[in-house]
Amino acid sequence: MRIIYSILIAATILNGQNVPFADRTTTLNVPKQTGNYGTAVADYNNDGYEDIFISNVPNLAGTDTSHCVLLRNNAGENFTDVTAAAGMKVFGSFKCGIWGDVNNDGYPDLFMAESFQHGRSHLMINKKDGTFRDVAVSGINYQALASTAAFGDYDNDGRLDLFIATEFPEYDLLYRNISVGDSILFTDVSTEAGIGGFSSTASMQATFIDIDHDGDLDLYAVHDGFLPSSLFRNNGDGTFSDISFQTGLHDYGAGNSMGVYWKDFDFDGWEEVYITRIGKGGLYKRQPDGKYLNIADTVAADFNGMTWGVVWEDFDNDADDDLFMVSTYGHSSVGSLYYENTGGSYLERSKEYGINYPHAFYGLAYGDFNNDGYLDLVASATDGKNVLLINTQKRTGKWITITLTGTTVNRMAVGSSVRLLAGGRRQLRTVTAGNSYASGMSHRLHFGLGSIPLIDTLQILWSNGSIQTFTGLAVNTHYRLTQNGSLLTNADRAKEVHAPKQFRLHQNFPNPFNPATSIQFSIPQDGHVSLEVFDLLGRLVRTVTDEVRSAGQYTERLNLTGLASGLYLYRLRFGERSEVRKLMLLQ
Repeated sequence: MRIIYSILIAATILNGQNVPFADRTTTLNVPKQTGNYGTAVADYNNDGYEDIFISNVPNLAGTDTSHCVLLRNNAGENFTDVTAAAGMKVFGSFKCGIWGDVNNDGYPDLFMAESFQHGRSHLMINKKDGTFRDVAVSGINYQALASTAAFGDYDNDGRLDLFIATEFPEYDLLYRNISVGDSILFTDVSTEAGIGGFSSTASMQATFIDIDHDGDLDLYAVHDGFLPSSLFRNNGDGTFSDISFQTGLHDYGAGNSMGVYWKDFDFDGWEEVYITRIGKGGLYKRQPDGKYLNIADTVAADFNGMTWGVVWEDFDNDADDDLFMVSTYGHSSVGSLYYENTGGSYLERSKEYGINYPHAFYGLAYGDFNNDGYLDLVASATDGKNVLLINTQKRTGKWITITLTGTTVNRMAVGSSVRLLAGGRRQLRTVTAGNSYASGMSHRLHFGLGSIPLIDTLQILWSNGSIQTFTGLAVNTHYRLTQNGSLLTNADRAKEVHAPKQFRLHQNFPNPFNPATSIQFSIPQDGHVSLEVFDLLGRLVRTVTDEVRSAGQYTERLNLTGLASGLYLYRLRFGERSEVRKLMLLQ
């Protein structure tokens, strides 16, 4: 049985309660190194399993050799550090990395934000083969000191634009994407758009959000110290107007605003926003007149430490949204916090559940790393104590997920929303690219449903204004939708995508390897297939698979632990056809 799933059996019960998460950092091969900052989740290789990027700020004295890390999810079993193999091991001090498909080829690219002049920022374009190319000239000022970044298609032209929140004393930057195919190009529109802000401010986190639901993305940025937050309303003509004071979202509360997360937690059809701070966080609810009121204390969700990353999602699938936050423990002796939604108000239960981690956390993101419909978490810490939390809730709550792919809107569908009606309750989710603190969430939207047995209506609100509606949908299902297409399940997609026209054996990746690698092959029709590994004397050393399979494309994991370093052969046989390739084991 897979390692991740086996934790369900081993889940511990404290005080008669179901422990929501189990720490599987070491078991699943998530590295621990100092200097980790933000974290971002995306399925960068389109294998159906979500991967992790952790940004890193090495020791400023130059004695630390730590670096950013790209972790490939091995079909829900564990993770492999592929940073060097993917071409992502670059020099610098990066507070955040944000995924976004800037060239609309269906594969996520990554912007790495340099913060301390140890190097420069990087735009890494996905080559669709597990590696990335560094675009050195793109119109982006890679020398600007960036605290965080966010992608969003503010002009609705189908291409993701880039906002960079800069460190003092620079002005913030907005870049319009004018790329054509593989020719990557951005142009600086900060001044004409009117979003530069003030050079005396240091934006901690920025998010694109259509706050007024008028069909174009607005921009919200919070700042360090006791400086007002900024809400820039999109005027629809390439310019923005600062309406933060008009809406009440200028409020900095207890000061030192850090993390941001938007969510319609009260099901009124409008997003609220949670902001982490030092001492007391803020939860701002939209009022009928369009202004926002801080109700964090009213719903008992105001207590913070020196709190940074935040995720506001339904972790127990009971159809309401819980809060998980991470803090820098050494500042106020407050660790990670878990606010469980108890019918519209919150109960902080991290110590009760044993998940009050006393680490120097900054970044936090969610993903469903084992595809079980229950959300997991990854938190990054500068003291080297990263934490990967696998969800261990009792599997009583129902759920669905949906992954959107744009055609006329940007391919990643950033800014598009899904409205779900089930059991008399209406939920709203939006695809984002940059939130929490210096982090990025999964682009797969998740809905917890409680005991609801059927989805009444699922409505997709594409960012260009078009709408698709589906009714009577099954629960506990991963859905996929390409704009203007049919709604598919993961099983449907597998049949559609993995229907190859030829027999083929691919080169293993990574190669060389130690001790595990992946081998991909395809068969054009149903039949008996065998995949075997031999030494150079022709002796069989491993049988990877030997069975009847349906037509499709497959990826198998091969582990050669216990064998000597050297060259080996692997052979795929299907009917009367066979193909042989070489692989190199380096112990």
